[in-house]
Amino acid sequence: MRAGGAIFKLRKERSSVWSLIFLALIFGWALPAGAIIGGASPVNPERIGGSVIYEGPHKGKIIVEAHARSDFADAPVSSTVLEGPGEYELKVKTGFYYLRAFVDLNGNGVFDAGEPVGEYGSSNDKTQKAVVILPLGSKIGIDIKIPRSKQ
Repeated sequence: MRAGGAIFKLRKERSSVWSLIFLALIFGWALPAGAIIGGASPVNPERIGGSVIYEGPHKGKIIVEAHARSDFADAPVSSTVLEGPGEYELKVKTGFYYLRAFVDLNGNGVFDAGEPVGEYGSSNDKTQKAVVILPLGSKIGIDIKIPRSKQ
């Protein structure tokens, strides 16, 4: 009886491993080429963090947003307000995200044309890909540079 129970347990464990491998392969094929995948972080699950870099002449609060669309035509999924350039952290759910940081010159809390803006992973930013967050995952070190405006 003991040997049979051990064999059943071994088969069950192998089945679970193969199920996980199968799911990982399916999910992996759905990722965009070059996507950044976050690892596990049980302390603060599912977050994106990094620094906003801005050395321009304009002063004001900096708003950092995570969007589900690369053209930022949707409402932000998550956002935070900084007093100036520095560290940020966004709490998000599992998914693909495109980041935007801007100096809110008029203090209305939304991006307006002419405000200094930096993007990460957007359709305008061909150098970076979407940030991918897996369940219980996080991605730290995503820096967003706001270029000097010409105004």
